[in-house]
Amino acid sequence: MVSEIRFEKHSTLDLKTNRRSDEVVIIRDGREAAVLPEASRLGRGMSLSLEEAVWVAQNFHEIMHRPPSAAERAFWQAVVDYKRSHVHTDVHAA
Repeated sequence: MVSEIRFEKHSTLDLKTNRRSDEVVIIRDGREAAVLPEASRLGRGMSLSLEEAVWVAQNFHEIMHRPPSAAERAFWQAVVDYKRSHVHTDVHAA
């Protein structure tokens, strides 16, 4: 069974510093799975091909020279799963 995956961009204002920040929220089957700062990473992740996203998910530690956080791991897995479900859907739509 394929889970429903959504990505939402949220923006917050720190009232003490008056600075805005944004984040990307990963939602799987209606539940929040992870939250990451810097919503721009969503555009970067979604602009990759499926093969590139899989490579990043599998080689994150080599790219960033550190292991991924739980939220980063959830984000990249969601990107890969989302792309796989849409590639599968697109193939059947043709």
